Amino acid sequence: MIDRACYGQIVSLGRACQPAYQLRRLTGSDSAHVFDWIITTDAGLIHWIESDLRGFFARDRLVADQSGVVIDEATETQFVHEFPPEAEFDAAYEANSGRFAMLVDRWRDLMASDQRVLFVRQHAWGNDARTSALRLRAAIAARAPRLRFDLLYLTPDEQGDWREPGIINRFLRQPEPYEWTGDNNAWGEVLGYPPPAAPMLGRRHVFICGLHRSGTSVLHDVLATHPDVTSFRETAAPRDEGQHLQSVIASDADLGGPGAFAFDARARLTEADVQRYATRLATLRTEWAPLWDDRPIRVEKSPPNIVRTRFLQEVMPDARFVFIVRHPFAVALATLKWMRSKNVEEPIRHWLRAHHIMLEDARKLRRSVCVRYEDLVASADETLSRIWPIMDAAPVNVDDAAFQDHNADYLAKAHHRFEFSGADRRLLAHFGYRLEAPFVETHRRFGW
Repeated sequence: MIDRACYGQIVSLGRACQPAYQLRRLTGSDSAHVFDWIITTDAGLIHWIESDLRGFFARDRLVADQSGVVIDEATETQFVHEFPPEAEFDAAYEANSGRFAMLVDRWRDLMASDQRVLFVRQHAWGNDARTSALRLRAAIAARAPRLRFDLLYLTPDEQGDWREPGIINRFLRQPEPYEWTGDNNAWGEVLGYPPPAAPMLGRRHVFICGLHRSGTSVLHDVLATHPDVTSFRETAAPRDEGQHLQSVIASDADLGGPGAFAFDARARLTEADVQRYATRLATLRTEWAPLWDDRPIRVEKSPPNIVRTRFLQEVMPDARFVFIVRHPFAVALATLKWMRSKNVEEPIRHWLRAHHIMLEDARKLRRSVCVRYEDLVASADETLSRIWPIMDAAPVNVDDAAFQDHNADYLAKAHHRFEFSGADRRLLAHFGYRLEAPFVETHRRFGW
């Protein structure tokens, strides 16, 4: 068992974000290090250590790859969080360059010290794990001769004890289906933390978030079949949406309606708006509460939820958010019948506005998942298998044949002259959407 008490610091050397996430969860420390939230190959990590991070996050080394992710091309280091699809490149770079400069200085100070450190590295792809671990240990030792360190090297398969001085190799189990955060119990076992007590699950609120005609109703009806779920039913409100069953926050009808509401500055609500509504939040809860029964999972869906998630999280601390997205051309063409304008560019622009906000706000949510309408109708069980865990709900089987894909008719009519900005194109690529046939990338699973 690892004696954590003998180390002054436990520092992630990454691979991706999982080690940093788990170390923060287990140790309670939020001290940041340079490799925490980026993706590195084994060779790339060794290069950065051997070079003392010379040229790290240098503007002239960064390019966008085919999927829109910004990388350091020479080392294949991926900066997956610093350049969101909706951001302009130079502005995003300036926003992050100071932070990385501070982290580089922190790393160099650590390398020059005589601290007792446990480095944690999750083996990357391809190369022999033991060889990579030995090279990594040698690189750190050469760069930091005074540092007293061990290397905890985590592999995706059982390899037995390598018995290499200064290296602790362990098998790290991953969850099925895979989640980027990893298996909490497996990480606890590796680092010598006792298993957690079984959670006491109480009432929780699940908000379905997506624009009109994005599949929110289909998804709601599926989730509502779960025996632990209660939702609004037969209320006489349009589509039984919670936005029409309360008097506290504006409905989409007050904000321009379908295909337009996200343009109104009043539509977006965050934690900063809670104080403004403080005296009326009890009213919101009491208006909704009688419409649910006593089952533990309370589901609500309203299109404006897509731009109100941070507000709802503050109001309902147990909230979970299920986002569903659909190709903007299909959404726009399907929404036109509810709009006064018949110019398809307006709902396209609205889709872009709402989803830029959605991605920005989703980074601050504690519990969320995002799926595509196209994946739900193609493979319901597989898609729902990613939603049930967020709800803390036991999986139930769903018949894929019950779903019909209505995209084809809309996409066949997808002719436009809309000018998409670079940020808009990156947003579409993020979701696996294209501007011409085939409009939806199906060769990779989308979601978070």
